[in-house]
Amino acid sequence: MPKIDYINKTRLIFPVFLGLGLILLISAPVFYIPEYLDAAFLKLTYPDSCEFKSYDLLLQKYVKNGFVDYERLKTDPLFSASYSEFERTSPEKLKGTLERLCFWINCFNFLSLKAIADRYPLEQIGQEEALRKFIVGGRLYSLNQIKAELLPELIHSADWRAIFLLCNGSISAPKLSSHAYRAATVGSEFEPALKSFVLSPANYAIDQKARLFSISPFYMWNLRCFDQSFASPFSMVNSFLPKEKQVNLENFSRTYALPYHRHINDLKFCKNLN
Repeated sequence: MPKIDYINKTRLIFPVFLGLGLILLISAPVFYIPEYLDAAFLKLTYPDSCEFKSYDLLLQKYVKNGFVDYERLKTDPLFSASYSEFERTSPEKLKGTLERLCFWINCFNFLSLKAIADRYPLEQIGQEEALRKFIVGGRLYSLNQIKAELLPELIHSADWRAIFLLCNGSISAPKLSSHAYRAATVGSEFEPALKSFVLSPANYAIDQKARLFSISPFYMWNLRCFDQSFASPFSMVNSFLPKEKQVNLENFSRTYALPYHRHINDLKFCKNLN
């Protein structure tokens, strides 16, 4: 029986695995070559303010009480026109924090719609939607990049309550608005959006017997955006509750353990609830 040279075999196997690793590393951006090419040849506009008229009309037609008619939305020419608006509009020359904030909130909300609509019908959002790259202003961004790298600083500079205007397309996220946000009027939308989310029975629970105060994990995932004048998201939620429901948090255990449902905000789901 021939003697096996384990050392030489090991020396051969190592470069094979190293080569496979390099191929995977190089091929990741290659997947987006069509998008990079499209972005390179786009004719961009550089406005100092944005209205996103197609996107606004799209929301008015297909969003009802935070739920979306994805089946009809995905085939409407307004859908592709809305993406074209974001593809070709550069935020570089937008004037003021609120203009930039509205641009990126509208962008995040629309791309969340697009990530779902492009794969519809589906039941839940996942990492595939969050990591997919889209063209915005001639550059490629993922939803994760926009949420983690661009929005926190803008929200901190403008108004921490703006976090409640963001909708990732799940039923446990803040409700999607039926209109696009504009710098001139967005200031009046922060408080209603906050109260709609905070006061929803799905997002807080107080167990007097167990002395347990529970809130949505949404607060934990967005800690960077909350007003530092509150000791914690728990104290913020408690402060917005009706007086008769507020508690002394020092006497309660606190947890982010309420369910967060990743089912999409499909209008069909809403109809099934009725």
